[in-house]
Amino acid sequence: MYYSYNNILTNIGQIKEKMGIYYTILDSKEVTIDSTKFYIIQLVADGVELEYFYTSLDEYETLTGTMKYQTISREKAYSFINQMLKTKKSGASSFAGNEEEFKIIKSPVIKDVKVK
Repeated sequence: MYYSYNNILTNIGQIKEKMGIYYTILDSKEVTIDSTKFYIIQLVADGVELEYFYTSLDEYETLTGTMKYQTISREKAYSFINQMLKTKKSGASSFAGNEEEFKIIKSPVIKDVKVK
């Protein structure tokens, strides 16, 4: 089932309520970075501060993800997500970046599973 960004915003209270069972929610808000809207929920999971985010892919689908950043600003961190979305490369599961460079990291492909 697909949910639009607006549908998620309409139900954000219920989403935060369910997340609050497992995590400590610090803050939540909608921000616009590089002309892209993100709804961000700042939370603590296992003692680590993270941001869970939603952003619209199109009128029917919403991208969700979790991000931890340390030395760079939120705007810089989310601009890397925007760059990743613009590349539209399948298989991109995470990214690494700094002030000078942006690079897609492809997830490893499991070709063989052996059970001991």
